[in-house]
Amino acid sequence: ALRYGGTADFRGRDGQYYCFLSAPLLAINIKTEDATFRLHNLHDKGGTLVVEGSFITEVHVVARVGGRKNKLCLASFWASEFNEYNTGFNMINGSCGGGHFFLGTGNSKKCEE
Repeated sequence: ALRYGGTADFRGRDGQYYCFLSAPLLAINIKTEDATFRLHNLHDKGGTLVVEGSFITEVHVVARVGGRKNKLCLASFWASEFNEYNTGFNMINGSCGGGHFFLGTGNSKKCEE
């Protein structure tokens, strides 16, 4: 939701990368892929709405962490790593201060302080 009740929507081009957020010491990039899907019983009209849209399928983060240590932290999220339960063992991979990691369901990683 936007200020004063406004709304917004983002439609990416198939297979394209976008800079989603850029701030000092942090950048987030995404990849979108096209999809066609149906929404049933939308607003109690009993019909089906066919949506031709896009989904975010990858998220890539670059950050500087650790205060004065200023270490580079990279992390990538891959929707393609999901299984049929929307979980997975290697959904996120990355590195922090040169050390590589893989994260899946229920895992976490602390990178510096």
